Amino acid sequence: LELKSLSRGFVIRAGQGWDAAGEPRWVKATVESQMGYTLVVNRPVLVQDAETETRFRIPQFPDTPPIASSLSVVIPGVDNQPFGVLCVQNQTHREFTRNDADFLQSIANVLAIAIERKQSEEMLRAHTNELACMTTVLAKTNDELAERNRELNQFAYVASHDLKAPLRAIASLSEWIEEDTQDVISEETRQQISLLRSRVQRIENLINGLLQYARIGRSKTRAELVDVNVLLREIMGFLSPPPGITVEISPDMPSFMARRWPLRQVFANLINNAIKHHDQPNGLVQITYTDRGDYYEFAVSDDGPGIAPEYHDKVFMIFQVLKARDKTENTGVGLSLVKKTVEVEGGSIYLESEVGAGSVFRFSWPKQPAP
Repeated sequence: LELKSLSRGFVIRAGQGWDAAGEPRWVKATVESQMGYTLVVNRPVLVQDAETETRFRIPQFPDTPPIASSLSVVIPGVDNQPFGVLCVQNQTHREFTRNDADFLQSIANVLAIAIERKQSEEMLRAHTNELACMTTVLAKTNDELAERNRELNQFAYVASHDLKAPLRAIASLSEWIEEDTQDVISEETRQQISLLRSRVQRIENLINGLLQYARIGRSKTRAELVDVNVLLREIMGFLSPPPGITVEISPDMPSFMARRWPLRQVFANLINNAIKHHDQPNGLVQITYTDRGDYYEFAVSDDGPGIAPEYHDKVFMIFQVLKARDKTENTGVGLSLVKKTVEVEGGSIYLESEVGAGSVFRFSWPKQPAP
């Protein structure tokens, strides 16, 4: 008899002399029945004479002969939750012995092992089917994602081309107008034309920044051994800071396996920001690092104007700028690019700064490249 629950009781799963495929037969799991009593005492229960038994009631079914004697034992389960009860019944009186009880209990123990194995097989089969379904869904999702990426790449290319083309035409047209009218236009008009071209350049920079932001993490370059000192020297040659700004690079920068281009972008953006937003003709930018075990923590610090604590999170948000765009050409994309790139590579970035005390951007970079 399988124990469904204490409230529902036992259901007879197999038996000799009756049709297991017919209407299910239930027995209470309370001490009023022999099966419930066996469950409560958790030991073999011997009934030598059903007519004189007073501890519980022995179930009698109308289509089976009356029971004279019986023996029942618990089918042990896992985590102290029994599977049910195994019972033998005689139509005639029989003196069941302790050996009979031990023999029946050994059969119940073997049955418990078989039940547990069967349940494990069914669970494994269900998990296998679930995994197969998940694999199918995942494969379909990957195909759809690949298609979306192709569409996005195509959209990015078309958007870039179609948006930049008229911008370049406007810039060229403004130059032609300035050349054709240079003898008659006023200095104020000349300044307005120059302002127009700077706005065109800002929009083009914004388009480039958006495209870079959209592409982060969608195409992985292979990791290579990167000498950070050499990488930073290359960046400095490209940025060409003004004479008054000194950039100091820690001489013992590490060499480690990393994706070169993302690391270069992060350093270039942070160094360029430190130079561009410095409020004095002379300044110092320092680049250092700390070995943190599984990752390196790099720091780009400056002695510039600093940033108030309430803006430390805002600077990493896309399109957010702290100065008016008319004062500083800034798309508001650079630091958001830095943050997303660092996080895609498995690191993190944060800002330490106060107004008038300079700024320190610290970012971590794993020694083992993210897959």
